[in-house]
Amino acid sequence: MPGELRILHLEDEAADAELTEHALRRAGMAFSLRRVDSRATFIAALQEFNPDLILADYRLPAFDGLEALAIVVERAPEVPFIFVSGAMGEELAIDTLRQGAADYVLKGRLNKLVPAVNRALLDAEERRRRRQAEASLRESEERFRNMAEVAQDGIVVIDQDARVTYWNAAAERMFGYANGEIQGREMHALLAPARYHEAYRNGWAGFRQSGAGKVIGKTIEMDALHQDGREFPVELSISAAPIQGNWNAVGIIRDITERKRAEAEILRSNAELEQFSYTISHDMRQPLRMITSYLQLIERSLAGQFDAEQGEYFHFAIDGAKRLDAMLQGLLEYSRIGRLGEPPASVASRSILDDVLRFLQPASAEAGAEVCIDGEWPQILASPDEMLRLLQNLIGNALKFRVAGRTPRITVTSASNGKDWRVSIADNGIGILPDQIDRLFQVFQRLQSRVDYDGTGIGLALCRKIAEHHGGRIWAESAGTNQGCAFIFNLPVVAQDTPAAASGGRPDPDRQECPDSSSSSQPPPR
Repeated sequence: MPGELRILHLEDEAADAELTEHALRRAGMAFSLRRVDSRATFIAALQEFNPDLILADYRLPAFDGLEALAIVVERAPEVPFIFVSGAMGEELAIDTLRQGAADYVLKGRLNKLVPAVNRALLDAEERRRRRQAEASLRESEERFRNMAEVAQDGIVVIDQDARVTYWNAAAERMFGYANGEIQGREMHALLAPARYHEAYRNGWAGFRQSGAGKVIGKTIEMDALHQDGREFPVELSISAAPIQGNWNAVGIIRDITERKRAEAEILRSNAELEQFSYTISHDMRQPLRMITSYLQLIERSLAGQFDAEQGEYFHFAIDGAKRLDAMLQGLLEYSRIGRLGEPPASVASRSILDDVLRFLQPASAEAGAEVCIDGEWPQILASPDEMLRLLQNLIGNALKFRVAGRTPRITVTSASNGKDWRVSIADNGIGILPDQIDRLFQVFQRLQSRVDYDGTGIGLALCRKIAEHHGGRIWAESAGTNQGCAFIFNLPVVAQDTPAAASGGRPDPDRQECPDSSSSSQPPPR
């Protein structure tokens, strides 16, 4: 029956077997029992019956209980074995326990049988669980070692004394030490240059005190030491992990030599490109201005001698030279972002906005624009002139790219969540086709004809570079042509926010404030 205990009983006396069975049933134990009385039947039942418990007399006419115990220890060591015998001396009883028996009970004291059975079964279950846990742990460690051996990063296991207990193949290649050479030795003594030893010990002590399960908050970059004495850069991350019940730490080490070399090459290349663009844009303007000046002199000196077509040619040549000069000027400004601007300073963002709106006041008045300011403007850490350029370009574009016959409405909104500062400049102007938005922030990219809207196509590229230089990003949203658009940028907040009134903002009496969204001019579709 399912759930019943299967008991194999080695006993040659039927009466003794009945007494034993009666003692078990009287205690309410549910079981099925098979009695055997010889070596052959015992071995057969051990294989076929698959018992949960074995009870055995000590001496049988043709079979010895100790011999039966030896068979069980060899073939089914997980099954508890209890002697139930008429007489056993203390020394003999102890000897049976030493050889693997779970317990012994005298036939004259069968009232002790059920407690002995319960103890033996509990002990057997505990041993089974322990074996399963150990097998699971071995399997887990084997999986870990298999994965570690094929990993491209160095993997090291360190005990609580900072000594290496395991070292994978990638670490061997990285540092030049075989697993056997490094085991049992302090990690920092071999792998870190001497200047890092004290910091390593202090860091390790703090890591140990933080408790098991903790992970170092970020990946550490440091120089490591190869067996041959050369130093190379690595990334190191460590987490605590119990292994075989002991506190250990697992370290992941990545050789970043090639990455550092690539980063240095990129920095060098970027510096060269910036210098090249600066040189080109700066040095080419002088001969270009000379060309423009001489063309204008020729035009004046030959005034009245040109026919209409020749005059148009001169106009095209001078206009082209002026446009090229404006593009070079824009490229020069682009190359200066992050290099020659004012250093970062704590500044009231609302003050920058107020300066921008004063600069743009003539253009705003000419267009008859309605400008609405909303939100709180935080104190930020930024380059003031670059932030002024960013806001001036975006609001200036909103004034420029307006629909003829439509009153321009511009809403400038600021918000901060303590981590990021978000500014939106939304308008009701000519809008942008959604599939053209990706082109907006590229250098010299224009979406509108020069006949309708002047410009060099570098202003939004400048905005993107300024936003990225400050650790942020910028993007645009629009529903399409004549649907207006919004330019939004996010910058990280690295200074405590303060309201605009407290940070020196100077509201313009001619500009509309928006105390809430319901009072603002209707924003364009997004």
